[in-house]
Amino acid sequence: MCRRGGRSHGSKAPRTARRGSSAVQRRPLRTRAARRAAGLTQEQVVLRIETDRATYNRIEMGHSAALLDSLILIADATGVSSSDLVGE
Repeated sequence: MCRRGGRSHGSKAPRTARRGSSAVQRRPLRTRAARRAAGLTQEQVVLRIETDRATYNRIEMGHSAALLDSLILIADATGVSSSDLVGE
């Protein structure tokens, strides 16, 4: 099994963008508001999107930018559109 960064290829778990890469957002997403509106805890969202809590927390706090695949998974888990998460 080929592994890079502790994660096997083909994983659908959310990833965060590194500096200099193209990210979905440059400001915090509305993930916290969407999660709370859905009545979910961070742990429940983490289980639905198959990532670790630290990664999700960094996205929710705006410390890491979410890539498009992560944004879609979070939107699906919280029952909102991805455009609602980015505020457009």
